[in-house]
Amino acid sequence: LYYHDQPAFNGQKLITGADKDGATPEEQGDLARTSHGRAIIGDPRNDENRIISQLQLGMIRFHNRVIDELHGNVDDGELFEAARETVTRHYQWVVLHDFLKAMVGKPLLDDILGSGRKLYQPEHCEFNAAYGHSPFIPVEFSVAAYRFGHSMVPQRIQIRPGEPAFDLFGPTLGLGFKPVKDVKEIVHWPQLLDLSDNTVDRTDQLDVMMAKDLLELPFVGDGDEKSLATRNLKRGQAFRLPSGEFVAGLCERSETEIGRVTTAAKKLAKDAGYEGALDAGTPLWLYILLEASKTGQETTPGTFKKGEGLGPVGGRIVAETMIGILELDDHSILGGNRNWSPQSTPLKPGGLQTLLDILTF
Repeated sequence: LYYHDQPAFNGQKLITGADKDGATPEEQGDLARTSHGRAIIGDPRNDENRIISQLQLGMIRFHNRVIDELHGNVDDGELFEAARETVTRHYQWVVLHDFLKAMVGKPLLDDILGSGRKLYQPEHCEFNAAYGHSPFIPVEFSVAAYRFGHSMVPQRIQIRPGEPAFDLFGPTLGLGFKPVKDVKEIVHWPQLLDLSDNTVDRTDQLDVMMAKDLLELPFVGDGDEKSLATRNLKRGQAFRLPSGEFVAGLCERSETEIGRVTTAAKKLAKDAGYEGALDAGTPLWLYILLEASKTGQETTPGTFKKGEGLGPVGGRIVAETMIGILELDDHSILGGNRNWSPQSTPLKPGGLQTLLDILTF
């Protein structure tokens, strides 16, 4: 994974496709790969589609750039650890203050950070005592709430300005585990992440609609369930998740708000020919999608915007899980040094505050 025969930064910088002798323009914009095309990265699953592999490449480049920036300011024997800590903390910062803020809204984020977590409290679970009260991923997060992104995935996405959009699961972006064959596959990050520019590509709204490829997954074999929606619902049943209404009650949401989502869910079932199927409760994943479209994200205290982010229940599950894992890690920005900010290690004036800042640094 690292430089091993270089005059400087031996064992400290990560290799990329650009480090190959005589690298082509396509290789210069790709991960390092074996002669068989396998990506040389810590987790091979991060090569499953082009956008994810390009994000992995961006984080590798960020690490290498931080090595350059810190070189000369710390002892060589401490350079790698200093860079690792700097990169990790910046990543945690953008997850918390860029990604989560966009997905759940500032009021909910401020409430959790200021008033504490209501639902995700693994430190108080008796069954977890044997493991030293280690943080864990709850099934309400992994099987339901964090699958909200399936609704936002567009059928086609433009990754470079002036270039055509590609099918997310088409041969250019979505088949995965392959080298970059055309510079058109190299992601131009401002195209996807520059929120100030109305010309950039957007996700779909957060609702109960899904891209057609997700309802007929092209890489699933014959005889297996091809609908991602059905797979999500079946998985929720298999894990015996509580209903959305039950979790909403724990979140202290009003009966009016819960009733609005329940009514929408029952109408969906009736329109699909399954009247009465949801009388006992709405599957948590479906509830979270309906909540996003019927209630919406709280953008300012008491003001909600429909379809542009997670609602109060889905947002709390997602945010509390991520915040809780950070708070229970003694080395994180919330567990070890809650006053840390990108200005603490200023890599540029004002600090790197967003994912776009990191990937273009």
